[in-house]
Amino acid sequence: MTPHRIRLAGFWTATPTADGRVEHARRFGKPRTVEAGETVWVVTATPGDVSVNGVSVGSGVEVCVGVELQARNRLTIVTTGELGEVAIEVRQRPSGPPEAR
Repeated sequence: MTPHRIRLAGFWTATPTADGRVEHARRFGKPRTVEAGETVWVVTATPGDVSVNGVSVGSGVEVCVGVELQARNRLTIVTTGELGEVAIEVRQRPSGPPEAR
């Protein structure tokens, strides 16, 4: 099944961090299309450290943020420079035993 993709274009704030990186922040709404057996992912063009509502959820270019999102959320991605394209994807949860995922 093809993931449902929502591009997060528009206004991002960019704030330099003490370690020379850049924190990019934006608010977004919980996708209405999340159903049982699906998870929500943040997909970026640039690798970074990803947090949702102040909680670190992982690093890289594809990070699972789960399904426990609020109606409105704050996404932050800390990178070494420009952010590039960012999207939210609703994906089918993998099947099989946890060690196979």
